[in-house]
Amino acid sequence: MQGGRWDEGNFQDRQRLRAIPNPLHHDHEISSVDALSAQNRHQQRDQPQTQQEGPVSFKLKAALVIGGIFQFLVVVALVVAIVLIVTTSQTVNGAMIVYSDYMPFTYAFITAIVAVVYLICDMGSSVFRLAVEQWPATKEILLWITFIGEQVIIYVLVTSASACAAALTLFDKFEKCDEYDKFCTQLKVAIAVLFVGAVMLVVPVLVSTYCFYTRRM
Repeated sequence: MQGGRWDEGNFQDRQRLRAIPNPLHHDHEISSVDALSAQNRHQQRDQPQTQQEGPVSFKLKAALVIGGIFQFLVVVALVVAIVLIVTTSQTVNGAMIVYSDYMPFTYAFITAIVAVVYLICDMGSSVFRLAVEQWPATKEILLWITFIGEQVIIYVLVTSASACAAALTLFDKFEKCDEYDKFCTQLKVAIAVLFVGAVMLVVPVLVSTYCFYTRRM
């Protein structure tokens, strides 16, 4: 009898011990749940970013393409201006004047040539940065050159065109354009084309500025 009561008491004690929750097991379950929750949050946070990488990359490439198109248009405009400047001459009463007789027009001619050479190289740089995924250091250097170079080019174009416009204003003031009408007219057209090229160059400058500050492409 006593043995049976003792066994029955031990059985009841074991049942009570099983009913008491194990804090170590509970903490382990909480840690597992927290880890799974953190992993799910991390995956949910990364998923939109992955989905956005495609559209953002497409927008950057589209911006570079648009910038390249405007660069090409600027080159065409500058070539037209160069041709107009270099062919400007007129002879009146045996006296011949050419563009190189006046410093502002020579300055505009030189800056237009430099701008054309730079923009052609810059278009090659844009194609390289758009097509090549390796060599990030080289792409970073080219991005710096594009960012600074385009701003310098737009500055020299505006200053050269402004200097030519000021010179022609003096021609009009002293009635030189009445005598050398063809000379003045052709240079006025060349200056207008230079200003148009400088305005169109604003678009590539904005694209390169965006790429520079986002460090993309």
